[in-house]
Amino acid sequence: MKKLLLFLLLGFMANAQTNVDQLPDMVMCDVDSDGFALFDLTSYDAMILEGESPNNYSITYHETPDDAEENVNAIASPQSYINIVQNQQTIYVRVTEMTSENNYETGHFNIIVNPTPAAGPLAISIIDNNDEDPEDSSINIALEAVLTPVSALNPLSVFEADFFTDESLTMPALFPYTVNQSVVLYYSVLNSITGCINTSSIEITVLPGNYVTPVPTGETLFGYELGDTLANIPVEGENIQWYATETSNAPLSISTELTNDTTYYATQTIAGQESADRLAVKVYSIIMGIQKDTFNAMKHYPNPTASTLNIENANSIDSIKVTNALGQKVFTQAINNSSAQVDVSSLGKGIYFVTVTSGSASTTIKVIKE
Repeated sequence: MKKLLLFLLLGFMANAQTNVDQLPDMVMCDVDSDGFALFDLTSYDAMILEGESPNNYSITYHETPDDAEENVNAIASPQSYINIVQNQQTIYVRVTEMTSENNYETGHFNIIVNPTPAAGPLAISIIDNNDEDPEDSSINIALEAVLTPVSALNPLSVFEADFFTDESLTMPALFPYTVNQSVVLYYSVLNSITGCINTSSIEITVLPGNYVTPVPTGETLFGYELGDTLANIPVEGENIQWYATETSNAPLSISTELTNDTTYYATQTIAGQESADRLAVKVYSIIMGIQKDTFNAMKHYPNPTASTLNIENANSIDSIKVTNALGQKVFTQAINNSSAQVDVSSLGKGIYFVTVTSGSASTTIKVIKE
């Protein structure tokens, strides 16, 4: 690498604590979870010049060390540069004296795209225990109850959450409510390690003090494929839990593989209250010929996916339902076609279950949102 008198001619390089060879990483947050971000490379110009006049020196940014050395193929718009290598890339910089093009220095730094914390639309319920004063139209939010599903989206990260009644106002200690109606809060989640923030909404439904959690709903007969687990059984409810018998207190893992001609029992838990009754679902193997497989020709792709999930089937698809790893319904979509495009771009990273319904039959596939 050619270095001609630069340390002698450029005082800012001779005395600087940070010079062109020692530039720190430039870090951005990944707002759409694709590994790419918009960087203003020119924000490092002042750091490189260390107070020297920009009229005396030319600063160019390059994608390869050879380009920087030869002063060719400079990045055309360094103030709005999107990395071409996912997550992390090295940028090469060249500083040239305007009056002497042979007098220059080259260096490099990394541009890094950090993932944003997982966040997505959530829904929880709380019970109104304010029976002593029925005229009181406010209730304290139990923040620990709200934080639990937020943290469960990505337990490997350290989160701090702030809550808002809209995207600009801080949430008051009390908020007005009506029993059996919902209030929507917006929350921002900060990853204290990377400093990246994600924002989404959480719907809180206030239930009456005498509320009794109902049994979850769903078909009582389910045909499964080889390798299907309890997670594949389509059941509507919150925080679904499965049991081997109607009275067992030992819950089954959601990854329990289904066994032919077996009945499993599901409960749901709302506002910390588990349903006393259980939904009984008998499963049978489609491969064993008990029912024609409506989804024999179905295929889905790509999986994992960052934006769109394509589903194709020989038979018409009536609808799809997307459920998160907590058993909460994220959204449903009417299809009425043999193919569907499901937009999952707004969902946080993680595992989701997509239930496809055709006529009286349904099947569930596990999808990874990246």
